[in-house]
Amino acid sequence: MVTAAIFSFAGLLARACPGVRNVLLAYAGMKLGEAGVSALVKKSKRFEILRQINAQNLEKENLAEINERLLHLAKAQLLDKDWEKANPSEAARLRELIFKIESAKIKESEYNIEKTTKSYEELVKRRISKEKQAKVFSALGKVAGAAGGFLIGEALEDIVHPAKAEEQAVPVEQAEKVSTVGVEPIEQVNKGESLWDVVEKHLEKTGAFNNLEGTEEEIRAQKDYIIDSIKDRIMAEGGLEDPNMIQPGAEIDFSFLHENPSLLEEVQNKALSLSPEQISNITENREFLEEVFAKPVDKLADSDLVKAIDIMGGAENAPSGLVKELNQRVQDLQEKIQGTKPYISKAYSDLCKIIDEKEKAIKTVEDLLARRKGFFGKIIEKIPGFKKDYTEITEEFNRLNTEVQNKFNFFNELRNRYYNAVNRLETLSPEAATKQIFRLEQDTDLDLLKKLVEKNPLESQLKSTSK
Repeated sequence: MVTAAIFSFAGLLARACPGVRNVLLAYAGMKLGEAGVSALVKKSKRFEILRQINAQNLEKENLAEINERLLHLAKAQLLDKDWEKANPSEAARLRELIFKIESAKIKESEYNIEKTTKSYEELVKRRISKEKQAKVFSALGKVAGAAGGFLIGEALEDIVHPAKAEEQAVPVEQAEKVSTVGVEPIEQVNKGESLWDVVEKHLEKTGAFNNLEGTEEEIRAQKDYIIDSIKDRIMAEGGLEDPNMIQPGAEIDFSFLHENPSLLEEVQNKALSLSPEQISNITENREFLEEVFAKPVDKLADSDLVKAIDIMGGAENAPSGLVKELNQRVQDLQEKIQGTKPYISKAYSDLCKIIDEKEKAIKTVEDLLARRKGFFGKIIEKIPGFKKDYTEITEEFNRLNTEVQNKFNFFNELRNRYYNAVNRLETLSPEAATKQIFRLEQDTDLDLLKKLVEKNPLESQLKSTSK
């Protein structure tokens, strides 16, 4: 009952699933191939050494006359443990006869044990070699039988379902064709739709995306490629200079697609032929743009704003909101750059003035310290008026030195702001940046300014004097 149930279930499954049927036929072919090879091995003289020997072959009235080769074959057969396990009584009978035959041969003739043993060993080696060859032929028979059974299953499928076979034989080009039959060539723009949205809507109606193949990521990239290609063609064919200027109620003409269906097929075939690198680039660009549009436009980094506009084909194709933001930033930076220059000039002028005052203070302190040198200098230090002058001059010098540092820091901060604006402008609009010369004339004296600001050769003397 169990066997009947198994075969019934296998039959039903084979009818429902051609693949299962082919596997079952392959298994049957494998078994037939194995059986066929086994039959050939048994009948072939080449494998005569593998034929089974039974007790009847050795039973004669005169045991000493038994052929020595036949005796060796019987002994070699007993080495096969699988055969002995399957035929225990026959194996026991063979052992008994072999013992009797060898005893009879020893009694009735000169029985060369050494020669007989060597002959037996050679026969066993040949038998093992033939067994290996038989296994190889059996394996080849199984493979050939399985392949034959599978091919028969495929042939049966074509015979039973000829219509399906013809359907599978349809050329790829025919399967990829799209149809504009029954689709109006004019699309009206609805509120909130971009040119991309309108193109995608029309292509959906024509079935342009029905035959795309691959993973979800690949199909999405192929779809983006087709939409972008047709969008560019609409701008070229329809004279649409700015896709961002389309208004609700406007009409987009797709007649060029309806009049030339092969154009869309050509674009579709190119989409299906995209390389892995192209697929990856399209996917990365789409994900990047999704992140960009998820943020307020005024919160976008300069580099992201420029990259988004570049991905969408430049300022003439990008959304007006992004282009407007870019232009506004460029204008603000140009005004900031020009507006900062006068402040830098004034800060530089103020810094130079205070440095001049500091230089004069240093000269005064140097003169005062020179009067303290020598024998008379020590006497002068005792005079109250000298101490008062020294204290006042030192305090003035320290005040001027601090003011110089502050004015230099302010000047340097203005410079940093200026060059940060310049760098941003070069990022947002390289063309605008190349039309201007941004290097400040004050930079030529920058190294000298730093030395003057840091100059304090009297510091060590002032410290020693104050002790």
